[in-house]
Amino acid sequence: MGNNGSRIPEGFWGTKTGRELCTVMHDNAWDALACVSAQINGLTKASAETKDAAIKAEIERAKAKLVAAREACGKAMEILKDTTF
Repeated sequence: MGNNGSRIPEGFWGTKTGRELCTVMHDNAWDALACVSAQINGLTKASAETKDAAIKAEIERAKAKLVAAREACGKAMEILKDTTF
């Protein structure tokens, strides 16, 4: 993840709300990224092994949505915090 210049002061992460958000992001965002990545890998394999063009197109369409979701989750994490959760 890169540095997007979070506008949230570092001190926020020491507050009760900040600690709770950090815990949620650490516990769930990383799990979500791993889960979506596994789905992308599965779709990539299925697409490569599928001969039917219509089925392959649908697999690739679903995969594109998951790739975009993974990127959006990563960007959301960067917007919140300049360092990893």
